[in-house]
Amino acid sequence: MAPPTNSARAESDTIVPMDKSGKKDYWFEAKKYGWGWGLPITKEGWIFSLSYLTTVVLLDVWFLRSVADLPEGTSITSTWQLWVFVLAIAFLSGIYFGVSIAKGPKPRWRWGRLHKDDDPDTPLGKF
Repeated sequence: MAPPTNSARAESDTIVPMDKSGKKDYWFEAKKYGWGWGLPITKEGWIFSLSYLTTVVLLDVWFLRSVADLPEGTSITSTWQLWVFVLAIAFLSGIYFGVSIAKGPKPRWRWGRLHKDDDPDTPLGKF
């Protein structure tokens, strides 16, 4: 008999991360209604989400302070601060989305009922 591994093959033949107890290692739960993920369900998910939120707030504060120091009559859209702000938010959001895909159930539209592809052991399967 082969020793247990830290991952398992799903029906779609992709590797699903598993923790040591054999449960899927999700940081985010599936939304009951809509597309995507809900709130974090693990400590790691909360730390990651709060880190993202804190970084976005700090970028907002930096941007607002740098814009407040502009000379009178300067257009905000012609400043380098705007482009740094927009690119930084896009980059951080891309990372957050990528981690959500990697550490959450497969995203798809859900309509409040358990689907054949849902794992009954995930929080979505317990309603």
